Amino acid sequence: MDRVILIYNPKSGNQKFELKLDFVMKLLHNKYDDILVLKTKYAGQATEFAKLACQEKYDLMIIVGGDGTFNECVNGLMIYNERPRIGYIPTGTCCDIGMSMGITKNIAKATYNIINNCSAKMDVVKSNNRYFCYVSGNGAFVDISYVTNSKLKKSSFSPPTTE
Repeated sequence: MDRVILIYNPKSGNQKFELKLDFVMKLLHNKYDDILVLKTKYAGQATEFAKLACQEKYDLMIIVGGDGTFNECVNGLMIYNERPRIGYIPTGTCCDIGMSMGITKNIAKATYNIINNCSAKMDVVKSNNRYFCYVSGNGAFVDISYVTNSKLKKSSFSPPTTE
């Protein structure tokens, strides 16, 4: 039986995952008996939890959060040769990583993807002693995703039409 560690960021996205945690646990317990749930309380703690997942030899690490939480976990995993499989439940504002892999922000569907072992491969790149999976920024606009209002990230852009 797989040992599972679920790491979640309660500040991610609309901050409502905790209201659905019992539902997710009920679904997961249909397949997994041994599940450790860890809630992040500060920046960088997801990295520490991911390291723990490797040290304690968990089989599956479920990440619940946005791109930042995912990135923190990857940075904790990559320093180890033996790593757990990753399951991802995207709950962030935009969840670009989840969208790029075709993972829905629907919590039930994302959980069923994990239970049903739906898998995808992704590249992990190292730059300046940090790992990333989706995108890296350089130069003057490196902080653009952090300084952009969350509401603007959710809105769709339509270029002006010319007649």
